[in-house]
Amino acid sequence: MKKTIITLCTLVVLAACAGVPNGDEAKTIVTNAYEKFFSQANSEVYNIDMKEFVTDEFDTQLSLCASKQSATDDLFLNYDFWINAQDAQDLKLNDVKVTDCNAQTATCEVSFQNMGSECKAILVVKKTSNGKWLIDDFIDPTDKTSLREAMDNYLKN
Repeated sequence: MKKTIITLCTLVVLAACAGVPNGDEAKTIVTNAYEKFFSQANSEVYNIDMKEFVTDEFDTQLSLCASKQSATDDLFLNYDFWINAQDAQDLKLNDVKVTDCNAQTATCEVSFQNMGSECKAILVVKKTSNGKWLIDDFIDPTDKTSLREAMDNYLKN
């Protein structure tokens, strides 16, 4: 009887934990995105197509900003938000760490090398309606500003 109760308690705990997100899917999509980006950037490939890693909403907003920028000669996106810098050389991924996660969103901190310096990026990853985790925002690690919010403000003005 005691063995049965212990077994049932163990099963209840395991079942409860099975529904708790641990961020593995978010970490995988971010890792895959940065590995692709760094591989191509280090090979001096420019205009890298990263649509497979971002939400449709992010991609649409980015396209609208790019259209406005080219029509007005603005300098809104004059840096690469994947690395939070204008220049890149010898990019190397060090680590991707999930710092917060729930059933619908995760925050990932990416550490990498660029031009011999340690750099960081913070990304918000969302679970889409089809169950796939995709990058939805980039947060500046210095001042914690959101790229999505900056794009919203740019498009409104």
